[in-house]
Amino acid sequence: TIVEDKGEVIPQQEKEKLNELKKIACRVILVSNGHHTRTEKLGQDHIVDVLLSAYKKPNIKTLGSIPETGRDLVVIGDKFITDGLLAIQKGSPFIHVKSLSHERESAFTKLIYRIDDYLGIAYELLRLARPHQWVKNLLVFA
Repeated sequence: TIVEDKGEVIPQQEKEKLNELKKIACRVILVSNGHHTRTEKLGQDHIVDVLLSAYKKPNIKTLGSIPETGRDLVVIGDKFITDGLLAIQKGSPFIHVKSLSHERESAFTKLIYRIDDYLGIAYELLRLARPHQWVKNLLVFA
């Protein structure tokens, strides 16, 4: 996340992080479920590639023209339910970052973000527990 929801201006701290990322990454691509004109403007203003799609994240078709897969692609985002699931489908690592918020956000929006954060934590805990391995062990020793 480089701007708050429906935001137009990247805060200074996020600009610095974006510039650091551009120095170490082969390619930085902005993919947003927001309006295409806003996404294009952010890409132009900050010299990053933009991927515009008729599809919305987490639909894997959103990344249709990106050849990178697996470890060659890292998805960074603030919403597990969109960005995280997209990374899982693509077989890529996901870096979950804190959502940028503003004082105008409703209590409902804040609640949705909190639920999304918990879903991301629950997924990571489940992944670390490796339930598939437990099932395999039970079948072997049964």
